[in-house]
Amino acid sequence: MFPKRNDLYDYTSFLRAAAKYPMFCGEGNCPNYSDVMSCGRELVTLFSHLSQETGYNDPNDPVDLHQQALYHIFEMRCADLNGVSKNDPTCDYKSSNWSATAWPNNSAKQYFGRGPVQLSWNYNYGAFSNILVESEYNSKMYLLNDPDAVVQDGYVAFASAMWFYMTPQSPKPSMHDVATCYFEPSSGDVNAGIKKYNNLNGFGITTNIINGGLECGQSVESYGSQRRADYYMAWTDYFGLAEEDEAGLGCGGM
Repeated sequence: MFPKRNDLYDYTSFLRAAAKYPMFCGEGNCPNYSDVMSCGRELVTLFSHLSQETGYNDPNDPVDLHQQALYHIFEMRCADLNGVSKNDPTCDYKSSNWSATAWPNNSAKQYFGRGPVQLSWNYNYGAFSNILVESEYNSKMYLLNDPDAVVQDGYVAFASAMWFYMTPQSPKPSMHDVATCYFEPSSGDVNAGIKKYNNLNGFGITTNIINGGLECGQSVESYGSQRRADYYMAWTDYFGLAEEDEAGLGCGGM
C-alpha cells in the first residue's frame, strides 16, 4: 500500500497505535454507511493527510502519488532526512500566549513537524506527551524536552498521528468526528462554509483542522488544500467507496 514508506512506519506499529483508540474504525454515523464503509472513510481521510504530510512527491515515479506517503519523517524545510536541524529560526514553533505557560518551551529544542501527520508546536507536543506517558510525573515535559522521541519508535510515531486525528481541540472537532459524521455543523459553522454535502461532512473540514491557517479561507483552493482533495479522491477510489461531492473536498471558502 505504501511502497516508499520509511522503515519507521511499520504495519504492526500502526495497528498498535490504532488499538489505543478503539473508536477508530469502531463507530459511524453517516447515513447509509455500513461499518465497513465508515471504516473505509476514516482510512481515506487519514491516509489523504499522510500523503500530503509525508509523501515522496515525485509525479514521475511509477508509484501513484497518493501511495508515496510515509516517506518523510521530519519537516523537510526544517531538518534533513536524518533529523538534523537546519537551525532555521522560522521553524521555532513556540507559542507566546497562555499556552506557553501551559506547555513550557525548551529553548534548546524546535517543535517542527515530525511523524506521520508532522506533529508541530509546543502545545501539541505537550498535550500528546500527557497521553503517551500519562503515568509519569509532569508527563507533558517528556516530549517537550525530547521532541525527537516522537520518531524514534514506530508505535509512538503512529500514536502521535492517531492522537491528533482522534482528539478535538476546541473550537475544532476531531477529524474522526468529521469523517464519521458525528460532528454536526452549527448555523455559525454553515455560515463559515463548514457544512455537509449530500448528508456527509466535507473532507475539507479536516484540512481546516490540520492546517487551516495556511491552506484554508483563501476563496480559491490553495495548493495544499487541492493536493489533499486530490489524494482523497484517489484513496476513495482505492478503497472502492462512492465518489463524494467535489465541492466539499476543499476548504477555500472556510
